[in-house]
Amino acid sequence: MSLTITDNKLIVSPPNSESPIVAQHIGIKPRSVGSFYMSDISKEVLNWFNLGNNKYYIDFTRTLLSIEKIAGYVILKEREALFREKLKPQVEIIDNIRSSNTFYSYIEVPEPVILSNRKYFKLDTENEASKLIYDLLIGDCCNVVFKKLGDNVVVIYLDARNNFKETIDNSFNLKL
Repeated sequence: MSLTITDNKLIVSPPNSESPIVAQHIGIKPRSVGSFYMSDISKEVLNWFNLGNNKYYIDFTRTLLSIEKIAGYVILKEREALFREKLKPQVEIIDNIRSSNTFYSYIEVPEPVILSNRKYFKLDTENEASKLIYDLLIGDCCNVVFKKLGDNVVVIYLDARNNFKETIDNSFNLKL
């Protein structure tokens, strides 16, 4: 997993095993870590989050545009069979969000949860909006972005990786 920190962004590029099972591509044992490793920069990550002092929001508009781009490409290339659930849960989530008032709004969510060993953090999937974002995290194809807006606001969204088409076309090394 790659984790990048700038002044206003923390970008997590999780591997397939850190995506939910329903969003993983085939080729690994179906299990999910469910959290993101902070590696040797945990102190910087904790400082960046400034826990207890920020409000966190999910940007569903930006997330859905990215996930639709990835899912659309998978469908165009007829590669749905590469994914455990053929992206059906993600398409259903997209349809549900689009048909609700959620699509055009920021939804407040709890701050990320730091696990007791202080080496991992995760989205609070007990919260419905956070769980939706997590369930949309397509294995090896998107990043989780935490972006600071001002002093005390962090927006969370999923963003298609620059190389997601190449990953879908070549990197899974699976024959359909």
